[in-house]
Amino acid sequence: MIKRITATLLLLTILAAGIGYSIYQDPERRERDLFDGLIAALAQQSAPLEHAFQQSQLLPPREFDLRLDYTDSQNLAAAIAARVVINDNRLTVTFADGDTQLANQTAIFEPFIKSERVMWKCLSGSILMRYRPRPCRLGEGISLHQF
Repeated sequence: MIKRITATLLLLTILAAGIGYSIYQDPERRERDLFDGLIAALAQQSAPLEHAFQQSQLLPPREFDLRLDYTDSQNLAAAIAARVVINDNRLTVTFADGDTQLANQTAIFEPFIKSERVMWKCLSGSILMRYRPRPCRLGEGISLHQF
């Protein structure tokens, strides 16, 4: 009887450790964090863009580069560059080559007005939906300043 209880407790401990490890080692967490970092970096550049869009419903054409720091698959500090191109009333971000699933992928943000605030749809581009924030996946749009 004691051996059976001990074996059951050992099995439950191993199962709990496995579940905990799989949650902690979420393989997509880094990419989601990197996408959130992209949004935060865009927020720092967005005030004049959003002001122009509120005034004229148009984004001014512009290009600039971003650098995003992250932790690579070996838990080392790394960075990835992203090129931002604004034209045709949308903002296209293209990640450079790097050690992440977002490398060489694009995200397209399209502005719209909701309750007198500029929001951004983020359904387009080649970055997989599972790496995007929930409001993007649902098509609700996001405020760049919420991240």
